[in-house]
Amino acid sequence: MILTLAACESTSPETTVEAAPPAEDPARAALERAEAASTRAERARLYLAALTATYGQGDFVEASDIAALLEPLVADLGKTEQFRFGEIALELELSERPGHPPDDVRAAALLAQLRPFAPQETLVVARFRARLLTRRADNPRAAALAWIEVAAHDAAEDQDVRMATAAAWRQVSRLTILETDDLARGAPTDVGRAFAVLARDFNAALTDVLQFHVWEDWKKSHPGHPAARFAPPGAPPVTGKPRALALLIPLSGPLGGVGQAVRDGFSAALLHAEAATQVAGGGNPATSVRLYDTSSMAPTDAYRLAVSEGADLVIGPLQKFAVAEVAAVPPSVPVLALNHLDEAPRALAAQIPQFALAPEDDASAIAAALTGDGMERIVLFDTSASWSARAKARLLAERRGVEVVATGRLGSGDVTPVVGDALAVTRSTQRYAEIASMLTIDDLQFTPRRRDDVDAVVALVGEQQLLFLKRALEFHFAGALPIYAPSAAVGAALRPIDGVHVCGIPWRLHPDGLRAAAAPLPASRGSSAPWFAFGVDGFRLANQWQRLISRDAPIPGSTGTLRLAPNGRINRDLAWATVQGGRLVPRITGRE
Repeated sequence: MILTLAACESTSPETTVEAAPPAEDPARAALERAEAASTRAERARLYLAALTATYGQGDFVEASDIAALLEPLVADLGKTEQFRFGEIALELELSERPGHPPDDVRAAALLAQLRPFAPQETLVVARFRARLLTRRADNPRAAALAWIEVAAHDAAEDQDVRMATAAAWRQVSRLTILETDDLARGAPTDVGRAFAVLARDFNAALTDVLQFHVWEDWKKSHPGHPAARFAPPGAPPVTGKPRALALLIPLSGPLGGVGQAVRDGFSAALLHAEAATQVAGGGNPATSVRLYDTSSMAPTDAYRLAVSEGADLVIGPLQKFAVAEVAAVPPSVPVLALNHLDEAPRALAAQIPQFALAPEDDASAIAAALTGDGMERIVLFDTSASWSARAKARLLAERRGVEVVATGRLGSGDVTPVVGDALAVTRSTQRYAEIASMLTIDDLQFTPRRRDDVDAVVALVGEQQLLFLKRALEFHFAGALPIYAPSAAVGAALRPIDGVHVCGIPWRLHPDGLRAAAAPLPASRGSSAPWFAFGVDGFRLANQWQRLISRDAPIPGSTGTLRLAPNGRINRDLAWATVQGGRLVPRITGRE
């Protein structure tokens, strides 16, 4: 016992016990062995092991360095290993990391080099292709078809199908109804055409109730389609859908005409939806709609009255000051404001979806079109109108490298000198006069020349000014330059502006069934048409509320493709047409 105790005492708490050696870093170990490898093939395999381990740990910077070491040795790998390298290299090019933004061009080159040999690998390639098309953001048609290809792939599992169909809906919902209809007739595969038919009919439906019926009917005809397995955005209808709607607009005063057009559009949409819902056998889209005239009562009083009378959702008011006043009232029911909040706190603005016909949307559409059409240098014309100044500011902020080589402001008088100055024709004439004054030649031949570094003209002007501008450009030898104009520049006289590219609302450029039904209503045509379409979309958004606030997918509407931004504003992606033979001919992009 004594010996045992002595032995125990000899191991005191102060005795140091050696710690176990740290675990070896597999990536570092593979790198060290690769440096000592005797053959290229062995070195390549070890580099790949290090790359896989480093990428799996989320160290994209180190993984990129290893990928650069491995790239010259890729041919020494087996086919499966080569594919794995290409897959990781693609992920690295598409990832955000310090000092290296995603490189879509290099990613596309790497994708072209991927050679799949197994079903799972072909699914990987299809997914990469769809991701790249989505990132480019310039061809939602192709991106939607690519995601449907992923969803329909034999190797796709449920999570693949769910993710891919959701992505396909986000892309196809960026198209106008006319573009989706064109896709339904021109998609290269049966599965793509069937999906486009569903998307066309689903997005054309005004309410989530109607959308639910569209999807249910379509599923019966396409039970094996991947889109039949998971509900589209907004369907089935949620239990919290607004059942009583209140519309707050002015019906007299300075904006009485605008308010009446909005009311007529809202009412036409309601009647159209009710008729379609009865045909589908699903009841009414809303229990009731009440109108409150904000020209005869204060906006806040109208809001409180609407709430007290049972409104589930308030649409309006229309005037900017009225929106600010209602926004200041502690909200008890949701509000779809029909104008923007300019000075409200960011947190408050984000809580209230704000829908407006803003000229900035036209400018954003023009900026995107210039980039998409490869225009690098433009001459920009504007006016002294406030909407033109706002549009110009947005265009300059979003021009994405497009250079403005000259500008000109058009007024109510003769625009020819302004255009001549912007195109440097005036300067050319002045040089001729200077030379002629120094020479004694009586018959000196001269032809004025405009500047030759211009790809296009952007005209943020009104209808009459566009007509004058078109003539002045022809006079100054620039009639062949493409002209991009906003919806405000286009009126009833189309033949004089043949060739002009026009952005505008789908209500005018891409007509649908509701427009045909509303044709007898005067407000649906002419200068009131944008506000009529605005009322239609007010009804549409109120009856697709969950889809709007969840931001699952854009909502194709009569005033544009509608998306709720984080700041609470509903952005509108506009449609495009070219004036040809005195008609607006829609531009459909992305066709194979």
